[in-house]
Amino acid sequence: MISESTTKNRRCRACGQALEADASFCIACGVPTRVEVRRVIGASQAELSTKRRTVTALVVAYAGTLGGVALTQCVARWSNSEALPILLCASLQLAVGLASVTILGKRAFRRSFAFRPNARDLLLGAGGGLVMFAIGWLYVRFLRNFSGSARQVAPLPSLVWLVVGTIVLAPLIEEWLCRGVIWQATTQLAPEATVIVTTALLFALLHGVSWGVFGLPHRFAGGLVLGWVRRRTGSLVPVIVGHFINNSLSLAVP
Repeated sequence: MISESTTKNRRCRACGQALEADASFCIACGVPTRVEVRRVIGASQAELSTKRRTVTALVVAYAGTLGGVALTQCVARWSNSEALPILLCASLQLAVGLASVTILGKRAFRRSFAFRPNARDLLLGAGGGLVMFAIGWLYVRFLRNFSGSARQVAPLPSLVWLVVGTIVLAPLIEEWLCRGVIWQATTQLAPEATVIVTTALLFALLHGVSWGVFGLPHRFAGGLVLGWVRRRTGSLVPVIVGHFINNSLSLAVP
């Protein structure tokens, strides 16, 4: 039964019916209580705030990444240093990723690495890297045969920095940014198919515009492969393994 004090303090604001202490709606007319209205408004505002943070983080990630690519290409064109463009690119990508996870809020950094992989996940990542390399090798070979250009062999100092940038820094930082931070943020706003496509497109643009637009298709396709691996395994580590294998083979195989 409803106590006298409850009846006095808890009545429907529409019809005056006495309410239970924990009631969310009036059983007589169905009007929500003031407490329920405040709860719904609070939840809606919290959800809106989360979406705003997510959109802001994505804007920072995409704009910062593309701006960093443009700046790095300018530095590479005008600088005589071999290390500067590589270190600048890695530093800018890392800074963009850290800024994005800061905007996303608590635990965003940890969630960007997703789940711990098992042996099967690592094998799937390695297989994805082989598929990615096969796509890129066939496409680049076709472009070279079509254009009549030969592969340029870098001198030893350039090769050292090429290995550092391509095999060490790129798989770690690019994957954390694309299929870690940006993947995590985009999944809050779009289905997984859209996430795979958008991160693959950014992955392709990350590598600049060598050969103009003709340099983008195989990188975009490789990004789709890595995105598929990320979705199947639920982890970032297998994607890093696949990227590492692809880049290592790209340097080793003419």
